[in-house]
Amino acid sequence: MKDKFAKYLPFVLPSIFSMATLNPQMGVAGQADIHALSDVLNEIKPENADNKKTSIVTDEIEEKEVAIQMLSVFIDELGDSFFEFVQQTQTVMLSLTNFANNDSIRTTCVSALPGLLKAVKSKHGTVDDQIRGLARDYNANIYKAMKEETETECLCSQVSAMKEILLETGPGFLSEAEVQELGDSALRIIEKSLNRIKELDDMKEEEQEDEDDELD
Repeated sequence: MKDKFAKYLPFVLPSIFSMATLNPQMGVAGQADIHALSDVLNEIKPENADNKKTSIVTDEIEEKEVAIQMLSVFIDELGDSFFEFVQQTQTVMLSLTNFANNDSIRTTCVSALPGLLKAVKSKHGTVDDQIRGLARDYNANIYKAMKEETETECLCSQVSAMKEILLETGPGFLSEAEVQELGDSALRIIEKSLNRIKELDDMKEEEQEDEDDELD
């Protein structure tokens, strides 16, 4: 079945790639100009929210998310039949693993990377230098995104993706020291994120208590 569908990919994917690479835009009331969504959000973000990513939904972001989810399904279902489109797809996915405006997009993109590696591995039939190079690029991208991530669910997806990539490449991909450093770094990042989340929750509780006091 997958081989029968794969022949239609050259006709289907261009529009999906176009949707996936949409640059969402937004305007601010009272201003005539339309700007990139990320620029607008930076302008209106509260001062005390510097480290918190803002997840929003617009028509353009929904289109973008649907396209990325479709790519993810194709990757998982078609395997090595998707090999011809791995290069273009990884360019899209790697550019969005730190997409600040929607956590679902970040999660979907990072979760798709192991599937791309599996497609290449299945096509090659073995773990060669090209696959090791891809794995290193993917893990470097994920690790960079992890350092900026504030959402626990996204962090879990990032760690899971790195684990799958390591399993696909097999023994010898990383030295014992590199594995230890990777594990320690991941734990530090997760702990830091959880602390930030706790601080935000505490702030919300304090605000609620202040509101209750005012009502009393």
